This record gives sequence, structure tokens and C-alpha cells, in this order.
Amino acid sequence: RLGLRSKPSDTDDDRLQRPVITSLVAAEGRGPVAASLRREAHELTVAWLRDGSAIDPDMVSSVLAIGGRDLDAALWARIHEAAKVEVDRKRRKQLLEALGYVEAPALVKRNFEVVLADDFDPRESMTLVWGAMDTRSTRLLAYAFIKENFDRLVARLPEDWSPYLAEITGSFCDATLRAEAEAFFTERVKAAPGGPRRLAQAVESAALCEADVARRQAGVISFLRQY
Repeated sequence: RLGLRSKPSDTDDDRLQRPVITSLVAAEGRGPVAASLRREAHELTVAWLRDGSAIDPDMVSSVLAIGGRDLDAALWARIHEAAKVEVDRKRRKQLLEALGYVEAPALVKRNFEVVLADDFDPRESMTLVWGAMDTRSTRLLAYAFIKENFDRLVARLPEDWSPYLAEITGSFCDATLRAEAEAFFTERVKAAPGGPRRLAQAVESAALCEADVARRQAGVISFLRQY
């Protein structure tokens, strides 16, 4: 009902809930509603490239995040080129955010190549890594990229940024991955400002997720055993 476009009949709650609900349904849903939202977001993303008013201002980030998931190589290239020449920092960030949510593995790899190149300030191009970290289907690709290129990334970024790389640990909900990431990052961020604290918080977040899943699974199993 909400959709991605505002309506004259919108209530304040509609306007507040639209970015949250549509993003959740599009990212996690598997039915026709999710597919419809992703198609609509793709259409709006293309329109927004021509006309910045094509998307409601309070929905730009959400629509581009949804639309970015299904980019093909041609649209990826178009957005990438637009970002390279964009002089407005806010719009350039939005363009990079759209690229960052792409799910096609080959395009995720191209994003990572951009991160290590010099077309953008590294603080801006890291948006492509944060997007991959934030997306369930690309999270392990982001983790592998960070591990393989940790020293290169740290050398390119401000001194206090390395702990942010370790925060991917908190995105996992798996004890094996949590332990592996903790072992990888512990020595690498211990001397960075706030490094040990951020890593500890990420580890705790992952552990809490694991405990929550285990608790819910037990309830589901108990319910199913009744049948």
C-alpha cells in the first residue's frame, strides 16, 4: 500500500514508515510485492539520473538502495561515470550508495576495484564497501575483500578508520565466522583509536544475534514437534 512514491492521502505515520517498511520488504521479501518494489525502484533510479526531483527527497536513499540491488553492467557504468563527474558532494554520495547495494558478484568486484583506485576520495569510495557489508548476499564478499586488502585500505584511509573495518564482525550471526573475524582483527586494530572497543562491541553484537537465533529455533522446533 505504501509504495515508493508519496500520496496526497499520506499521514505522518505513512511518511515516517515508508522508507523503513519498503526497504525491509524489498531486501528480505521473496514475493510479488518485493519484486514490484524492486522494479519500481529501478525505474525511479533511472529517472532520478535524468532528473533529481524524480524521487521524493526523503526517499532518495531508500529508493537508490533498493534500485541498486538489481543494477546491470550498463546502468552500473552509467552511475559510476555520473559519480565521477558529480561536483555536488551529497548527490555524489547518493550515486555511490546506489552502486554499493548491487548484488551481482561481478559488479561487486568492480566496486571493490573502484575502492582501491583513485577516482574518488577513499573516504567516499568506502561507501561501496559499507553497502556490501550491509547486504546479506554480498557480506562475505566484503569480508573477503577487507581481509585480502586490509593493509592497503588502512594505508589509504584516515588513521582512526581501521576499527570501522572490524565492525563487519557484528554483521555475522554465526559463531565460526565471529571467532574467525575476531582473530583476524584483534591484532590489526589494537593500536587504532577505539579499535579494541569497537571490535568488542561488534563481537558482542554477533554473539547476541546467535543467541537470539538459537532461542527462536528452539521455540520453532518445540512447536513443530506437536504435529
